Amino acid sequence: MSSVNNYLTDPAEEAEKARNTALFSGVFGLFIAGIIAGPIAIFQARKAERLGRSARAGKILGWISTILGVVQLIVLIFRLTGM
Repeated sequence: MSSVNNYLTDPAEEAEKARNTALFSGVFGLFIAGIIAGPIAIFQARKAERLGRSARAGKILGWISTILGVVQLIVLIFRLTGM
């Protein structure tokens, strides 16, 4: 028989996973797809903080990635419309 505990994760382990995901997404968003990866980083950083783990770097990188992604999108729209 399988135990139900196999499917439950330790909150500290889940917080660490969210923290690492936030950091990876934040760094990834700086180079590629910031408008997508940035919000993911912010969400995961908040999740890690809610679980008691600091994720300040992931959150900051997520915001920077999001802002840069929006700026890139605006520049692309202006270039495509010829403004």
